[in-house]
Amino acid sequence: MREICTVIWFPPTDGYQESHSFSFAQHYPHGITAVSYHPIHTLLFIAGPSSIKNLDPLKEHGSFMGLSTWRLLNDYPYCTLALSTDEEQAIWQAQKELVELDAFVTVKNRSTIIFKMQVSPGGKFLACLHSCGSFSIWHLPAIRLYKFWNLQEQPDYDVRNPLDKRRNDYSNYSTHPVDVNWWSDQAVIIARNSGAISVCSVGNLHNLLGDSPEFLAGPPQVSALCSDQGFLGLECETIFTSKKWSWDEYTMVSEMESSDDNDDDSDDGEGSLFNKSSAFLQTAVYAVTDLERFQPKKKKPKLCYKTYRLLGLKSTTPDELYARKIDNEEYGEALALAKAYNLDCDLVYQRQWRNNKVSIVTIHDYL
Repeated sequence: MREICTVIWFPPTDGYQESHSFSFAQHYPHGITAVSYHPIHTLLFIAGPSSIKNLDPLKEHGSFMGLSTWRLLNDYPYCTLALSTDEEQAIWQAQKELVELDAFVTVKNRSTIIFKMQVSPGGKFLACLHSCGSFSIWHLPAIRLYKFWNLQEQPDYDVRNPLDKRRNDYSNYSTHPVDVNWWSDQAVIIARNSGAISVCSVGNLHNLLGDSPEFLAGPPQVSALCSDQGFLGLECETIFTSKKWSWDEYTMVSEMESSDDNDDDSDDGEGSLFNKSSAFLQTAVYAVTDLERFQPKKKKPKLCYKTYRLLGLKSTTPDELYARKIDNEEYGEALALAKAYNLDCDLVYQRQWRNNKVSIVTIHDYL
């Protein structure tokens, strides 16, 4: 994407109408990867592969990571690059020191592209996710580096979901952040490919929700609430099931049994490299010779069911959460919460007493 079309709003009966189009191809010849806007600064923040070859003088500036600030105008040219004096001097110094074009530097910079960024509610910080798994926070509006963490430097980045049974499929990419938003001006929400969601302090990136992150199904997406502290999380639960054979004159019992055996073997995921190579070779021989003895076993088709859920997590006090647990008749969790925060446990027993018939057992348990 090298162009951004700005639209202006009309009454609902008229809908939207394009105002103007502006091309960023001169500044981002390799395209744009992320865009963010905040009304406090009335500035447009854009990320993409940097076209500057010599990046050493720009290490503390947004240009080092392909970040730039653009001021929106009401008239032509509609957008203009906004640079601080020190960054403008650093770019001039970088171009001055450049003797020859070094394509290697450009490729190196493109390997850490920013693909997601979000401005804090107060417009003080800009949180960025990098394709290599790194996470950075920048001061606004000048885009000066505040904090930078490589993937291995992020606390609890590799915590696994205790309910996830696919232990063998766990890869380094599963720990990469996939979405980011803001809990407050001093706390950022980070969602990872493994389903982990943490609310982290901008100073040290420690999780404010507890000892371990919360987990949602699939790579979640997060969105901050418009009021109060909290966020919405979108999860996607995926379930694979084998489709049953429909009986017809072309389906033999032996084919169904062999398919069942083969499907069980594939589900175990413990096939050796030798078995996989043999199956591939058998398929190739069958394609060449067309002999029935080399025909590979048929596999049952699998169905994929996806369930999307929108969940809300909001900041609350222990007393509010305690009252909610009692109203939902979650008495065990309510008692645990009361003991943890030194709350009145009698409220739980009083509610249970009112909801049950009078008997010797209820008198013994709740009075």
